[in-house]
Amino acid sequence: MQTDEFYYDLQEMIEYAESLPPTKRSVLKFAAKIFDPIGFVTPFTVILKILFQCLCTTNVNWDDPLEREQLNRWKRLVKEFRTLNQVHVPRCYFQVRENLSRTHQLHGFSDVSDKALAAVVYLRTVHDNGDVDVSLVASKTRVAPIKSQTTPRLELMGALLLARLIKSIVCALRSLKVSPEVILWTDSFTTLCWIKNNRAWKSFIQSRVKEIRELTSEYEWRHCPGECNPADLPSRGCTGGELSECDRWWKGPLFLSKPPENWPVDPQPTRNDQAQASLELLKNPPLVTHSLSGPARSTNSVIIIEKIIDIGRYSSKIKLLRITARVLRFINRVRKKSFDLLSLKLTADEVHEAEVLWIRRIQSSVFSEEMRCIRSGRFNVRVKQLGLFLDDDEIIRCEGRISESHVPDSAKQPILLPPKHQFTEMVVRDCHNIVHHDGIRETLNCIRGTYWILRGRETVKKIVRKCVSCRKFEGKPFATPKDPPLAVSRVSDEPPFTNTGMDFAGPTYVSNTQPTQKAYICLFTCASTRAVHLELVDSLSAPSFLQAFRRFSSRRGLPARLLSDNAKTFKSASKEVTKILRSAEVR
Repeated sequence: MQTDEFYYDLQEMIEYAESLPPTKRSVLKFAAKIFDPIGFVTPFTVILKILFQCLCTTNVNWDDPLEREQLNRWKRLVKEFRTLNQVHVPRCYFQVRENLSRTHQLHGFSDVSDKALAAVVYLRTVHDNGDVDVSLVASKTRVAPIKSQTTPRLELMGALLLARLIKSIVCALRSLKVSPEVILWTDSFTTLCWIKNNRAWKSFIQSRVKEIRELTSEYEWRHCPGECNPADLPSRGCTGGELSECDRWWKGPLFLSKPPENWPVDPQPTRNDQAQASLELLKNPPLVTHSLSGPARSTNSVIIIEKIIDIGRYSSKIKLLRITARVLRFINRVRKKSFDLLSLKLTADEVHEAEVLWIRRIQSSVFSEEMRCIRSGRFNVRVKQLGLFLDDDEIIRCEGRISESHVPDSAKQPILLPPKHQFTEMVVRDCHNIVHHDGIRETLNCIRGTYWILRGRETVKKIVRKCVSCRKFEGKPFATPKDPPLAVSRVSDEPPFTNTGMDFAGPTYVSNTQPTQKAYICLFTCASTRAVHLELVDSLSAPSFLQAFRRFSSRRGLPARLLSDNAKTFKSASKEVTKILRSAEVR
């Protein structure tokens, strides 16, 4: 039976390894001959790397025979290499189920030992029917540095290895319509503290934390218990037989197959973890000053404006720009530039300058690679596809195919904006208000008159769905409650008309020997069989009803229960019957 799987045919490699003399050169030859770019068998190959590093640190010559323990380790590795023939990896990450949509998540794990660093990434696919598929995507290992480092520092290096690996995987998945959610896991509280706190760390920590934040700024870092961490396997190494039978390596930890509420919760760090993190703090951190304006600032320089003005404090684009414009006006006034003391209102040029300042900063932080390509004359996929170029204000714009049309220049060459940024969200809300909450298509058309947002429709749809005003008008009414079960009297097996409902119908007109006169129909219906008995009455008075009821009970029998509305006729008849029952003659 044929299967769609990757597998290893290592017979030629095994014969080659057995033919090699047991030397340091042979270890390097054999390790270099194993081609595993995805990292399916890194828990085994890392042992070869560790052995070679050990040989390098013991000053063994390249062609000297291995001795004792090192020779035994080499022979054991060559022997266990045969067991990798048992490894079979499904080529598809998940099973395709017809008519079911899917959501994807990337989960990355990092771990270290005193010998190696490891990172592994899994794809978690959730189908609409609740089924979950978890598959190994890639892994990466490195031997620990020869210079001894503390365990927290090694854990940080492992997190950096994971950040680089996840970045390469996300870049490879750009063809997907919806980018998968990324969650990164580590079992080190100290590493999480360094990544999540903006404090002045020592140079070794600060440089690695900075790169991790640049590579994983949009992703979530969480804590994973050590016993659940699949990266523990490649950080320590294992035999080929153990690797082929290890479900935790091929399918990830068990909690990934469960709903998110069953995933590990970040516990509180211990005092020891806090003390370990504090050891890497700078005793005398340098004072950092951010400037909005300066005499030596060139045209190409970019101001880190979010360090001065917190964009999260403002709910609308115009308010943010006006605050920024007033700050710039104050700076110009302090520097004794030309300033009209009589004018308290902001001008359009001042607001435009503030907008240019924010857009340049956003583009320099999000589209730094595209900006380098444009300035160097190179092309990547995004620059070529959107025709990106820099205008006179050093703002990235898109060159479309409507340059000969009679639309404004801002629509011909819109400004490029990222999909996930607070300024982009403000632009969408502002245009949504301009079109009077008219919907996604109209909001997107308004935006494209000035800006081009990557994945624009998806971004606008996400923001507009959160609009409170739209939800008030477009929300569905409350659903009608579910019908309660029928009463016992409606489903009993008692004789007909044991439980009877009654009401009047009409008026209707009847004719006899006399002229036409008005009459009513007194309707009696059985609650269980739905049988109907009709009596004709000349009025809605209580005596007329009592006579009709007497004729009904004489024909059908006296009912055990009568059901009616609160009509005056029924209430009056009830009083008459009660009065008769309480009279002395009846008693």
